[in-house]
Amino acid sequence: MTSALVLTSVAVDVGTRRKHRRILHNIDLVVDAGESVAIMGASGSGKSTLLAACLGLIPVAHGTVTLRGTDLASCSPARLSALRARHIGMVFQSGELLRELTPLENVALPAVLNGVDAATARSRAAARLAAVGLSDLGSPTDRLSGGERQRVALARALVNDPSLVLADEPTGGLDSTTRDLVVAGLFAVPAATSCGLLVATHDKHVAARADRVFQLSDGKLRPLNVSRR
Repeated sequence: MTSALVLTSVAVDVGTRRKHRRILHNIDLVVDAGESVAIMGASGSGKSTLLAACLGLIPVAHGTVTLRGTDLASCSPARLSALRARHIGMVFQSGELLRELTPLENVALPAVLNGVDAATARSRAAARLAAVGLSDLGSPTDRLSGGERQRVALARALVNDPSLVLADEPTGGLDSTTRDLVVAGLFAVPAATSCGLLVATHDKHVAARADRVFQLSDGKLRPLNVSRR
C-alpha cells in the first residue's frame, strides 16, 4: 500500500537566511490511505505551518515531504501544482468559498480547473454535495449557515477524488451541534473514499474521532492518547 503522505525528519524555519527561527523540528509522520490522523496544538503551535509544508506551499529546511510516493522538493512548480490539484483536497477553517457562487458552482470549480468538462464537473459536484447531506440550494453561498458552508467546503475538497484531505481547524467558530455534524462527515471520508485524512485542531472532541492523534508543541510532534468517541 502506498501511503498518502510521508514526512521524514521535516524541519521548517521562518525568517531570513541570516536570521531565522526553527518552528518545526524533525517531524516524522505517515498518513496511510483510509486512515485519519489528528494533530492537536494551541494557536501558534505550528499546525497550519505543518499543513502548508504538506501542500508544498513553504519549503522545508531539511527532510522530505512525500505525497503518493513523490518527493515534493523534486517537483517543478508546474508539476507541484498539478500534483496538488490531483491528489490533495483542502478544508479551511472559514471555508474559503466564493460567496457569490452557488454551492454547486463552488464544488464544481476545482474539477473544471483540473480539466474536467463542465457537465461532468457539475454532476460530480452534485454527488459530492449529496454525500454530505446537501443539495444545490440555488442561492449564493453567503446565504448558507456556517455548518452548511463547511459541508460545501468538504464536498469541494472531495470533488477530484483526492488521495489526501487536509483540514485546518475545520470546526472553528461552530456551535457544538453543528461541529459534530461537520466532524461526522469529515471523519467518514477515509472509509468511504480510501483517502488519507490529516486534521489540525485544538479541539479534543474533534481529535477524538481520529484513528491516531498527535500533539504539536515546541515544534515537536508526539503521540497522544485521546479517548475515542
